[in-house]
Amino acid sequence: MRQTGIPMETVIRFYQERRRTWRNAQCLEQCESGPVLKVSGTTEAPITLTFNQLHRLGFIYEDLYEKDNRKFPSSAEKSQIVECLETLKLSSQDMFSFFFTRRKTFEKLEKAKLKHCYFSVKSKKLEIESLKKTVETITIEKDALREDLCSEKSKHAETKSQLKLVSDSVKAKDQEIESQKKTILKLHMKNVEICQLLWTEKIDHTKTETMVKSKDLEIESMKKKIERITIEKDALYEDLCSEEEKHAETRKGLHSAYVFNAKVLENLNKTIKDMKDSEEKKVSDLENKLQEKQNELNKTVKLYWNLEKIITEEHCEALMEKKYGAEKEEMEKKIEELEKNLKTMNLMFENREESKTHI
Repeated sequence: MRQTGIPMETVIRFYQERRRTWRNAQCLEQCESGPVLKVSGTTEAPITLTFNQLHRLGFIYEDLYEKDNRKFPSSAEKSQIVECLETLKLSSQDMFSFFFTRRKTFEKLEKAKLKHCYFSVKSKKLEIESLKKTVETITIEKDALREDLCSEKSKHAETKSQLKLVSDSVKAKDQEIESQKKTILKLHMKNVEICQLLWTEKIDHTKTETMVKSKDLEIESMKKKIERITIEKDALYEDLCSEEEKHAETRKGLHSAYVFNAKVLENLNKTIKDMKDSEEKKVSDLENKLQEKQNELNKTVKLYWNLEKIITEEHCEALMEKKYGAEKEEMEKKIEELEKNLKTMNLMFENREESKTHI
């Protein structure tokens, strides 16, 4: 490039450096020259080139030099380049100084990049060191956590075994509870049966109580009748005493017999009251005493009738038969009925005792 006075090596280097960094205007803005490059070195005043002019200059060389992948421009292209440079009004010295300053600028840029890379590498090393320390702390924590995990695993195994034992004990307790429930159910059924039996016994007891009460009422009525008969007999005895004084001793004996019969009836009332304490004893005692009193009554009646036959005459006998014959028959019938009722009550009590022994 004789027209400009710039050696070919400078132009080629310019192309290489321009292709590397020229399109990145931000990198050039960070240099010492700022956004404007000054070209000096001549006797004249220095010429300033803006980035647009530098881009234009670069595009001129790029379009002409790199066309058809040629490394060097032809003579026609060189003349065209010279014309373009003349439009920029740059001398060969200015271009030389321009390329020289550009070279220095690129060197400064490379140094700045290297410095930046050095600081970045240093910071990265510091980060790596800090990361190593953090990794060491993390590994220590990891080992501690691993130990804790091992201890927790052992504890978990122990708790698992304990839970298994507890679950086995709970299952055993559940089985015991089920067996207890079954036994309780059986006892409940037995209790229900016993309650039913007690209810039936209670009903029978109430029936027997009502029967005993009715019998007590009948006995009371019989007592009243016997009292009435005794009163009438006493009156008749007085009449007989007034009529026949010679038989006073026999009449006194008859009177004592009647008095004895009244005492017996009083004792019978006492025994009836005592019999109310227990049903079985009361019924058995009532039966025995009634039988005894019946026998005694029969004896007294027989004695009375024998005495009356002996003492009284035929009209007295007829009078006695008229007055007391019907009542005697009624009393005998009632005594027979009482005997039948006592027999039925004894049978009922015997059946009840047999049912209790079977239960």
